[in-house]
Amino acid sequence: MTCAACQDFARNRHSGSYRTGCPDCTARHLSQSPAFAESAKNGSITQAYRAALDKAFGADWLTGHAEVKRFAGLVKGAPL
Repeated sequence: MTCAACQDFARNRHSGSYRTGCPDCTARHLSQSPAFAESAKNGSITQAYRAALDKAFGADWLTGHAEVKRFAGLVKGAPL
């Protein structure tokens, strides 16, 4: 966790605090997006979600996707 918003999240997993430019905040924010929810529901990466991954992570979108899934689990209560 790399910023004050991440520290807020560490204390409260329902925190709505995000910091622009923080890679963890970007992944956490995307994990709560409709695009990710639709992909999770379908069990595949939709075009909208892939576009969001490309915009957020560029060529490293696959690593970004892994982080998005990790944060989705954390929001649901997985251990830090």
